[in-house]
Amino acid sequence: MNAGPSSGQAPGFAAGQQSSPDLLGVNQDPWTGGQGPQVLTAFSVEDWSVTATDTDPSDAPGEVLTYPDASFNYYQLDTQASGYTTPPAQYDLNNITSLTSDFTESMPQISDLNAEAAYDLWLNNWQTEIMVWVDTSPAKDRNLADDGMTKVGTYTYSGQTFALWRNGSGITGFYVFLLNHNETSGTVDLKAMLETMVSLGFIPATSPLTQIPFGWEVSDTGGKPVTFSLSRFEVSLQG
Repeated sequence: MNAGPSSGQAPGFAAGQQSSPDLLGVNQDPWTGGQGPQVLTAFSVEDWSVTATDTDPSDAPGEVLTYPDASFNYYQLDTQASGYTTPPAQYDLNNITSLTSDFTESMPQISDLNAEAAYDLWLNNWQTEIMVWVDTSPAKDRNLADDGMTKVGTYTYSGQTFALWRNGSGITGFYVFLLNHNETSGTVDLKAMLETMVSLGFIPATSPLTQIPFGWEVSDTGGKPVTFSLSRFEVSLQG
């Protein structure tokens, strides 16, 4: 099917409320309206694939067109009283002692493919976006200065080294942790990364989790169908 804009609110649900009983989702997430056909086949949040056909727009080269992903939706944990946006206090960063995630994905090695496999963390009721790039395609530009971002520094977590980039600053900034090599399978220490953000003054220590997705940002498949697949996605949170 073609990935397009949402068809509207599901009957019987309040704005923002989701139907998944275990707070998990698999999502098309088209962003621009300029994406091509996208077919998603899902058996579970840990077993799904997507075939995307996209062409880099001439008026916005390198623009992300779609982000098919699986997600842990912490904003669903509260009730209608909060508008389904504020998770309970145990999901505030300062009340979390450990937050790690495991992933296994397949990135096609096609010369003109422009995409990356990445987490796209949201905190503070959708105000703070922090991406974690773990695998980039052959045509992906890894120099984020080309996108107007500023390199903050380099940090190592459990033997993995990431460069931290930012666009803007503070709670409404956009941030990217870029792994210094490509991994199609691994474990990331999200808690340690978020503690770095706190130590740098970018986010409050009390920041609540909103959503943790993992998927592929796709900018260009060379106009040909390209299939990405995921076979593991787990988030382990301890309070």
